[in-house]
Amino acid sequence: MRSRKTSIAVIVIVAMVTVTTLVLGTLGVINYRNTKSLEMENLRIALALDADQIAPSLDLPVWNFDHSEIDKVVESMMLDPILEGMVVKSSDNKTVISARERDAWGKIQVVKDEIPAAGILVEKRDITFAKETVATVTLFGTARSVDVKMKKILVWTIFNILTLDLILIFFLYLLLNRWVFKPLREVEAYASTVSAGGSAVLTRAFRGELESLRSSIEKMFRLLDLRYQELQESEERFSKAFQSSPTPITITDMETGRYIEVNESSSRLWGYSKQEMIGHSALELGIWRSKEDRERMLQPLLATGTLRNLETYGLTRDGSTRTVIMNAKLVELGGKRCIVSLIQDITERKRAVEVLQEKQTQLLLAMDIARLAHWEFDVEKNLVTGDEKIFQMFGTTSAQEGGLSMSPEEYIRKFVHPSDAALVANEVALGVATTDPNFARQFEHRIVRADGTEGVMMTRSRILQSAVGKTLKIFGTSQDITEQKRAQAELIWKTAFLEAQVDSALDGILVVDDRAKRILQNQRLIELFNIPDDIARDDDDAKLVRHVTNQVKDPQQFVERVDYLHAHPAEAGRDEIELADGRILDRYSAPVIDKAGKYYGRIWTFRDISKQRTLEDQFRQSQKMEAVGQLASGVAHDFNNILGIIQMQSDLLKADGNLSPAQLGFASEIGEAAQRAAALTRQLLLFSRKEKMQTRELDLNQSINDMTKMLRRTLGENIKMQFKFAMQPLFIHADAGMMDQVLMNLSVNARDAMPEGGNIVIETSAMELDDLSAALFPQSRPGSFVCLSVGDTGCGIPAKNLQRIFEPFFTTKDVGKGTGLGLATVFGIVQQHQGWVNVYSEVGHGTIFRIYLPRSARISDQKFVSPLTEQVQGGNEMILLVEDEPRLRASVTNVLSRLGYNVLEASDGASALEVWKKHRNQVHFARKVWNQDRDEIRLLLTDMVMPGGITGKDLGERLLKENPKLKVIYVSGYSAEVAGKDFPLQEGVNFLTKPFQAQKLAQTIRNSLDKI
Repeated sequence: MRSRKTSIAVIVIVAMVTVTTLVLGTLGVINYRNTKSLEMENLRIALALDADQIAPSLDLPVWNFDHSEIDKVVESMMLDPILEGMVVKSSDNKTVISARERDAWGKIQVVKDEIPAAGILVEKRDITFAKETVATVTLFGTARSVDVKMKKILVWTIFNILTLDLILIFFLYLLLNRWVFKPLREVEAYASTVSAGGSAVLTRAFRGELESLRSSIEKMFRLLDLRYQELQESEERFSKAFQSSPTPITITDMETGRYIEVNESSSRLWGYSKQEMIGHSALELGIWRSKEDRERMLQPLLATGTLRNLETYGLTRDGSTRTVIMNAKLVELGGKRCIVSLIQDITERKRAVEVLQEKQTQLLLAMDIARLAHWEFDVEKNLVTGDEKIFQMFGTTSAQEGGLSMSPEEYIRKFVHPSDAALVANEVALGVATTDPNFARQFEHRIVRADGTEGVMMTRSRILQSAVGKTLKIFGTSQDITEQKRAQAELIWKTAFLEAQVDSALDGILVVDDRAKRILQNQRLIELFNIPDDIARDDDDAKLVRHVTNQVKDPQQFVERVDYLHAHPAEAGRDEIELADGRILDRYSAPVIDKAGKYYGRIWTFRDISKQRTLEDQFRQSQKMEAVGQLASGVAHDFNNILGIIQMQSDLLKADGNLSPAQLGFASEIGEAAQRAAALTRQLLLFSRKEKMQTRELDLNQSINDMTKMLRRTLGENIKMQFKFAMQPLFIHADAGMMDQVLMNLSVNARDAMPEGGNIVIETSAMELDDLSAALFPQSRPGSFVCLSVGDTGCGIPAKNLQRIFEPFFTTKDVGKGTGLGLATVFGIVQQHQGWVNVYSEVGHGTIFRIYLPRSARISDQKFVSPLTEQVQGGNEMILLVEDEPRLRASVTNVLSRLGYNVLEASDGASALEVWKKHRNQVHFARKVWNQDRDEIRLLLTDMVMPGGITGKDLGERLLKENPKLKVIYVSGYSAEVAGKDFPLQEGVNFLTKPFQAQKLAQTIRNSLDKI
């Protein structure tokens, strides 16, 4: 009977414990599920609020394609711990603009592809701008915080169940102690007794029940131990999550406001340590600025138990203000009502938004100032949408045109000039067809306004592409540049007009700014200073300065004057500079100053006054010669009277028969000296043109022939004379005695230049000079002339003396060996006969004098007609001209060009080789690349003696080796006999004597080219 009571008691107690546990467990599960559902609902609401909050923050960055700002907004939102991930996609839901995801360790990672939409915590919002959807944003929430809270609830539930179970177990223990433990002790005693070898008798028969009870208790305690371990692990995980959360989390006593627990993020946010915050309120720490701030937070919290997205401000320890968004929930912990708060620091995001808004305002203001209109073309909708400014540019309004949007075809038809319609349509097609994500265009086109007037618009555009590279939209700005283009065209015209005026000026012009930087230079300046093309085009002024200073004789004085004027902006200056080649330039500089006195730079002008100086020198020389002539005339007449007396007295002495032979010899010497003095006096009279001319028709050939014997006797045996007379008689109207005097003076002068002996060549010829031929030689004029040439192989005349040889009494001979009147007398006689003298001399080679006298009228009284154009045939062959005298080279080039020839020029042998090589390369390139034939150089026309070490003979030999078919004509101031002593030269075939007629030049070239 007792056994049955025990079993019933045990069963009842166990049943009570079980039922109690089940009931409490069921209630706990129901409470767990309800709480979890509520928390999950709150989580979904928070996620929806986040989605509602972030969508407006992204509209402007998405519209402006500001990826950096989009990423900044996304990353700041991801700081909310309830977010597992976030994706911003294009409006067509195909292109991922920005995506972030939280990994298993809570770190935020950038995701390139789309995040799978797993779970129920997903919120999606459209991002709109100007009432148009431009993108979508999807937020994925995490239930980690709910799980943590539910674990706490689970622990608390288990704890309550266990407590109640323990109470029941205690009563069970009292019963079991009486009904079970005592029997168990009996069983133990029985077992001990039996194990010790004793004997015992059980008085109670409940062995099977005790075993079942023992087994059940063992299982129960194992389960409790497992649950306890799980509870500890859950608490540890919660503590770690709480402390390591990037979101500041605080738990405060609602009544006192003091902090019960804070995490490290809260400590970092407000600048206080964890120990300083716990036990103190936000008001005591100064985080809340006033009680009103806390009351504003408590009102919704007390009313609903939750607080969502309250934007407020707090002060950190260093006094700085932080803008935060607060989410809070009212909970009961340990019998106290507590507030669990999640704080999100949005200070930087707030500042970024403010900066963005400011930038947007500035951008709109800048666009308004720049008169920029904005538009976009939606490819899929085939619509162009512009702002009101673009319609204003067209002289209309959006209301008049039926709205801000229209098709591109309508836009082009209404507003684009018909001539530019294809251009605009092509630009649109390029933007649609491109696959380049960086595609950008800028172009101008004409427009037609509503009133019919035309304008010019500058358009710039970029594209927006889908993920597959397809153009979705074309964005652009347009600017009315009609006035700018009109002003630009006017400026171009004025600039071109000014440049044409500057380039056509006879003076070299250089314009510099206030920093002495070159702005403008004309062609004449380049010609005056022989500036190479590469230096003239180079922006480096230092190269130009170096070249110009190398061209002047006194570089230091040149630079000092320039520096002085630039250091004194208000001053103008004029001076003369002499170039290394002997030319003289008038240099003038004036400042450019406006009415207000502002200095803008300087204008420099350079004028070649070499001819002016030459004319002035010639004028002074003629005045000097005239003065000397007048002096010589007066002296000669008085001296002739004196010489007459001396001569007469000498004759009287010789007639006296009383003189001794010695005295008679003395008288003869006096008479001979008087005769020599009379001859000198006659030269003075000839020089002064006071000697009366006795002119008649004179054959120059015959006159020279009559002088040959006297010349040979006078010049001596070591002088070899050669005479070359023209085939026809050469009549001149001249004084025979004066012609003899000219021939004698030139021959004696040639002999004195050859103290060791040499050759004198005397030659006569007839010349017909037309305008071109006359332009080749100074002092010459068109007409029919006779040329008397006297050449020698002597020492030559240095260049420094060549300009003075006709001055009276100028001589380079030793004292007593020359009067200095020989060449001056020649010059005077030739001037009296309306002729001129040309001198050609090379030091070490010899000198040749050419006397040009008008041919007798009875022989050449017919009107002169240029034979160049009537008798000589030209051509189109390529000729290489090599001549070191620039003016003669230019004159010959002019003659050959008029005859139709193509002329390449060179100043010496080295430059001629460069021109030859360059032209041959061009000919080869034309044949190889273009399959065209270009003219090769067919003839070389070269001076015999040139600077640089390469003579005309050397040049001809080198070029003939490269092209044996090349024709060569040599030019020299000497005759063919003198110049060609080392190799055969023939006048009129491969040789021309300077000066030569244009007719003879043309005929010689034609004969040489036509010769097979």
